[in-house]
Amino acid sequence: MSNDKSMDKFGNSASDLIRRMEGRDYIVRYQVSSDGKNVKSIFFMHSSAAADISVRGEVFGIDATYKVN
Repeated sequence: MSNDKSMDKFGNSASDLIRRMEGRDYIVRYQVSSDGKNVKSIFFMHSSAAADISVRGEVFGIDATYKVN
């Protein structure tokens, strides 16, 4: 996503969040709605955590949904 201009259509808040996180050494992935107008989900992990997972092979996941249902 680093130089991906497609995020700009979601407004400054989403694109700024992703750029700031990438600038702080986070791995960021996101999904958009089928119409391309909304961000459906954002996944992020610090690169040091990714390195730890590759060594230890353990994963701890947290589902932090907001205002769903």
